[in-house]
Amino acid sequence: MSETLRHVEQMVDENPRTDVSETFTEWRALLTELKDRLAARFELTRDPSTVDLEHYGDPETGPAGSLAAYTGPEVDWLVHSWIGDPGTGFVNLHLTLWLGPQARVPHLAIALLLWPEGWFYVDAVPRGDMVGDGDYFDSYYAELTERLVRALWGGDRVLPGPVA
Repeated sequence: MSETLRHVEQMVDENPRTDVSETFTEWRALLTELKDRLAARFELTRDPSTVDLEHYGDPETGPAGSLAAYTGPEVDWLVHSWIGDPGTGFVNLHLTLWLGPQARVPHLAIALLLWPEGWFYVDAVPRGDMVGDGDYFDSYYAELTERLVRALWGGDRVLPGPVA
């Protein structure tokens, strides 16, 4: 794993064209499984404006993609999509869940990119002020933050406690 401050265009241009179809198929299945788990939890209705975008292009012969958007009683919007050309080494996949105002839990944002290297972004997008509302931070982020700090820096590193 490496960190980068390059633009996507630079990453694509700096790599030879490589067929990423196998990895694309695996990653697409992963996001589809996650979307199916969300659909099992939340009542979802397909946004009719995306029906014609279920499949466009042909990934076997060139650029293609899919876009499916949903709403529901507890969901402002859910988007499950991908766009790219797996045969030449560029695919961008997304799964985003934006919950309705009745929930306090963070929203979900996932982006996966093949160019042919892999890149990903996963975020629990806050719905509250994590600085002004310490209880919100503690409820949804504190445990994961501590685990992340230990994973990145190892050992028994202890995070500082709240300021009195």
